[in-house]
Amino acid sequence: MISANDILKTLKIPFKKDLLQSEKFLLKNNFIFKLNPGAGIYVFSPLGLIYLEKIKSEIRNRMIVELSVPEVILPTMSKVDLWNCRANDEKFLSNGYCFSPTSEEVVKKIWEDGFLFDKFFQFSKNFRNELRPQFSLIRCKEFMMKDGYAKFNSHEEAVSFYQQVLICYQKFFDDIKLPVIQNNVFEDGETTEFFAYTNSEMKSMIRNNEHAIELAHVFLFESKVFDLHLVTFGIGITRLFQTFIEIKIKNEIVDFGILNPFAGYEIVDRELTNGEKLNNILYDDRKIDKGKKIFDAKSLGLI
Repeated sequence: MISANDILKTLKIPFKKDLLQSEKFLLKNNFIFKLNPGAGIYVFSPLGLIYLEKIKSEIRNRMIVELSVPEVILPTMSKVDLWNCRANDEKFLSNGYCFSPTSEEVVKKIWEDGFLFDKFFQFSKNFRNELRPQFSLIRCKEFMMKDGYAKFNSHEEAVSFYQQVLICYQKFFDDIKLPVIQNNVFEDGETTEFFAYTNSEMKSMIRNNEHAIELAHVFLFESKVFDLHLVTFGIGITRLFQTFIEIKIKNEIVDFGILNPFAGYEIVDRELTNGEKLNNILYDDRKIDKGKKIFDAKSLGLI
């Protein structure tokens, strides 16, 4: 793969004491960069993007293979009237169009207009007016989601698919060795949420007197608009990324397991060939002390 000299750039600056271990890990290893401190908006560096794409790849394969759900790309922009908001609101663009904060209303519109696919998913950037961004990627204004949608003519078909998604999600969390708890809610349909429980430092994430972070959800409900039964199913990709690190990190080292995007790691002191740059090995050709190379590799769980 691309050389470590191009993507692996660690920081030596001191961090605030109140930062989570996962925040320090992401910032120190240059996975993310704060665009505006305190605003909850981040840049993913080349290394951070490689790990993020690995998570997406794992989830994409399960959607397609285990659930037979194809991938789409929904538009980011949509008509203002889809959101029942004032057209002169500052967050909207001119000519009656806006950036969609989520995709639910867009999905409703394309199904009304005759979109032929009854099941699909996408990876998309969402945003929300988060008044108190905290814990970097865990509570931020802009975030990456995997959101999926399916419609059925009968309740029985919808329930069957709903159960398949639950099994698929649980298997994914089991495979990445991330302990989660399923929480079922029955209100205007059925909802199952997947929570990871972490340390007491995340006080604002408390749910039911326990320190829980919602990572995924599956909704089953009846749509009066379509006279159909719908299942929506999502995973918070960026939140999952940092939560995984927060739970897995020990002595500044994270074992990413199947989420490790590299097939191997090798220290080299020469120029890489074009063939080497295209394979899945991380070649550490940085002009730094060998001990520092080994420390960084151990921190990323590469050796």
